[in-house]
Amino acid sequence: MDEAEKRRPLWRRLVPKIFKAALFGALKFFVMFFLPMMLLGPLLAVFPVGYSSLIYVFAAVEVSFTVAGQLLSGTIFQHALNIAKTFTRIAIFIYALNGGLLDLTMPMGMGPTQAVVIRLAVDLRVYLAMLISVDMVGVAQGILQAVNFLAEGAEKPVFVPHKEST
Repeated sequence: MDEAEKRRPLWRRLVPKIFKAALFGALKFFVMFFLPMMLLGPLLAVFPVGYSSLIYVFAAVEVSFTVAGQLLSGTIFQHALNIAKTFTRIAIFIYALNGGLLDLTMPMGMGPTQAVVIRLAVDLRVYLAMLISVDMVGVAQGILQAVNFLAEGAEKPVFVPHKEST
């Protein structure tokens, strides 16, 4: 931060960051929640109730981390939030995919007996491992960005004012 930036009042420095964070949050909400709900809304009625609520949780987590990351941009905390967001995403994927083994039971009969039940078991461990691997690359990227941020701060010259001896 240069001298002119330090002399500006705090609210003048925060208003652009807040506006940018709100804009990025709204854009992320549109992409992560609104578009999928528009396109996949009729399909969500087929899925069990738990999976449709996970879409809300996933979108809320992504939007929250995006807004917080934009508010903390230019600090080391931005990179820490990126790493935390990636680990949270991994946890959501593992929870949503039940560790890679999906087991769905859907009653298909009409009436009180519901005689026909379809049980579907799917092994998605390989796909979950691929998702986790890609997200771990994101963790490594966040760590490298944090190290780079700290290294750039260490490279800046520090001017120590000294007293003239009389």
